[in-house]
Amino acid sequence: MENNQSIIETLISWDESISFEAKRVSGKMVRKALETIVAFANTKGGFLVLGMEDYSKAKGTDRLLGIHENAEAVDELRQKVQHQITPPIDALTWTPLKCGLHDGNPGEIIIINVPKSPKVHSIVEDGTCKRLDKGNREMTASEGV
Repeated sequence: MENNQSIIETLISWDESISFEAKRVSGKMVRKALETIVAFANTKGGFLVLGMEDYSKAKGTDRLLGIHENAEAVDELRQKVQHQITPPIDALTWTPLKCGLHDGNPGEIIIINVPKSPKVHSIVEDGTCKRLDKGNREMTASEGV
């Protein structure tokens, strides 16, 4: 658990960047998280942490909300990652990490490691994204080449 603690301390100190994003687990999170996964793969790769509040809205352990907030949304995201990204992203990993949450209760966050891909990935019926310093942007046709 001590190793988890050092990982948690590192994660909660990070702001959104070209290779890191944190998302609270909510119903509307699914589409944005899917965009971020595709954008990371199409840019430099990165880490998406589920169950963690944005750096601009909370600091320290107050960021740790956990995936129990909406476990169904996590399941929905897993399904969409498998069925709505074309071509599929190889070597995507989901790592659950137990931690103490903002309210003092035990919980869990998930770290999704998205490798940089040699392919250009799109969301079925929703376009192709790339990662910027903070956020995602729709790719133009010439950027996909």
